[in-house]
Amino acid sequence: AQIFNGDGSTAAPLTKTGAGVLAIEGLNTYTGETMVNSGAVAVNGSIAGSVTVASTAKLGGIGAIGGNVNVAGGATLGLESSLGTLDVAGSLTLADNSSVSLQLNGLNPGDGAGLYGQVNTAGAVTIGQNVTLSLSLGFAPSGPGDTFYFILNRGADSTGMFANLAEGAQIDLGNGYIGTLTYQANWTGEAGTSSFTGGNDVAIAVPEPGTVVTLLGGFGALLGLGRFRRRQS
Repeated sequence: AQIFNGDGSTAAPLTKTGAGVLAIEGLNTYTGETMVNSGAVAVNGSIAGSVTVASTAKLGGIGAIGGNVNVAGGATLGLESSLGTLDVAGSLTLADNSSVSLQLNGLNPGDGAGLYGQVNTAGAVTIGQNVTLSLSLGFAPSGPGDTFYFILNRGADSTGMFANLAEGAQIDLGNGYIGTLTYQANWTGEAGTSSFTGGNDVAIAVPEPGTVVTLLGGFGALLGLGRFRRRQS
C-alpha cells in the first residue's frame, strides 16, 4: 500500500486514482475533500474534510474523518477487521446500489485478528435503495447473546434499510446459529451495557434460546419501516 502523511493546511482536494490501497496516516489538516476515484483508501490517521467514494472504489480505515462520507452507487464501505473502526464526524450516506462489506472475525470491534469492523458516525446515516450488505465470516459465534454493532449513530436521525434485509431479518452466521438484524440497537461503547433495542444503531445478534420466536414476532410489526427512532439522550 502507498502511504500519505501530510499536515498542510491547504484547501485543495486529495484525489486517489489507480489500483491499490492508499493509507492515510497521521494528523492531516488539509480541508479539501478526499476523493476516492478508484482503488481503495484506508483512513488510519485523521483528516479534516469530507470523503467521496466513486463507483467501484472502496473506503475503510481505523482513523477519523472530520466531515461527511458519501459512498456512491457501485462503491463500497469496508468494515473489515483489517480496517477496524472508522469514526465519522459528519453524516454517512450510502447511495443507491452501493455496498457495505462487513467482516466478522470475533466478538469485539477494532483492528486486527479476532475482531470485527465498525463505523461510528456523529451525523445522520442514510441507506439508499438496493444497498447490499456482504458478510465475511472468519469465525463461528460462540453462542446465543453474541452481538455485532457495526454501524453506530451518535444521536442523529437515520433512514433506510439494506436490500432484502428488513427489520428482524435472519442471517446465517454459521455453527448452527442464525443472527437477527436490527436498525434499532443502542451501542453505549461497551458490549455489556449495550442493547438490541432503544436506539438507531445497526447490529446483528444471536438470540438467546427460546427468544427467537418472541424476537421475530416483535420485529414483524416493524417490517417496512424506512425510518427508525432517534436515540434518547
